[in-house]
Amino acid sequence: MKNVKKLISNLLNTEYNVMPLSTRRNDSSEIMVSIHCFVFNQEKFIHPCIDSFLMQLVNFNVEILIHDDCSNDASKSIIEEYAKKYPNIIKPIFEKENVYSKTGNFLEIAKILNNQSRGKYIAICEGDDCWTDPHKLFLQVAVLEECPDCHFCVHRVKVESDNKDYKAIDQIPSFKMKTQMLTDVEFISLIHEKYNFQTSSYFFKKEDYDLLFKERPLYSLLMPSDDEVLLRHFGSLGYTCFIDRTMSKYLQFVDGSWSKDHIESDSNKKHEILKRFIDAINAFDDYTIHKYNKSCKKMLLRIDVTQKIKLKQYDEIFTNKETKKALKYMDFRTYLSLKIRRIFGRKNG
Repeated sequence: MKNVKKLISNLLNTEYNVMPLSTRRNDSSEIMVSIHCFVFNQEKFIHPCIDSFLMQLVNFNVEILIHDDCSNDASKSIIEEYAKKYPNIIKPIFEKENVYSKTGNFLEIAKILNNQSRGKYIAICEGDDCWTDPHKLFLQVAVLEECPDCHFCVHRVKVESDNKDYKAIDQIPSFKMKTQMLTDVEFISLIHEKYNFQTSSYFFKKEDYDLLFKERPLYSLLMPSDDEVLLRHFGSLGYTCFIDRTMSKYLQFVDGSWSKDHIESDSNKKHEILKRFIDAINAFDDYTIHKYNKSCKKMLLRIDVTQKIKLKQYDEIFTNKETKKALKYMDFRTYLSLKIRRIFGRKNG
């Protein structure tokens, strides 16, 4: 496996005959990248999103597929303007009915886009996010071209919140992490720790995407969040490359987003989502023949502890045989906080 950090450094320090996608005409050679953009009522954000695709510096063919899920704002007309200006690059898909409301599944929309894609690789970006680095596609293509055993490439993402009532983290991942290749076991373990990689950074092989839609394993049908499906699918196929470079921006808690819908949903809905998530993790463990059983168990234990914290069952956390196991995976600050809550809980009782 190549030294990916050295590869990235060499790519950034070498001059290439690249040009902005906006000024390039696709030639007769193969489409290297299909960009999948998902839009629904995002008129406020769609301009910077599409512009961030067009600023990419490339020396290969790229197509932009934009799926509008029957928006009732100006999103459609904005997309039409771009498609008219860049007919050789932008391919709009307009729905007459909202697909997501009928299926409740983002992957059904992803399948529509995938079936119309001609690229060797797929890059994803939702209509309220955008890319911030003009070298993003060039770097991710180079990594997967140079490293055939690598199936997935992600990078650091800047996070901004559209809701002042909820404080977002500054970046994803939120911790220090160097540019590196991760084995499937290392990557799955990381995503079972927390939500470490955001969709605007996802880059992968189309043939691997085809495999997901062909098989549609049980865990992919149960999982309430479709990006969690993609992380597990691509991450379990082989190596994943992480690039320690901020190359996109994620806008959190915007109207219509999963993040906002989740925080505003009632307790019954949140409970149902959590139950589906637990069932999906168990199904993933079965599907992968328990290859990642250790990290799956750790994740389920953390979920159990989180639920007990919400119910203020602090004694239960420290005395239950199973939840006690989760304590050793906690950072010291969290562990100390739980100990203090347990002591004060007893005094108040």
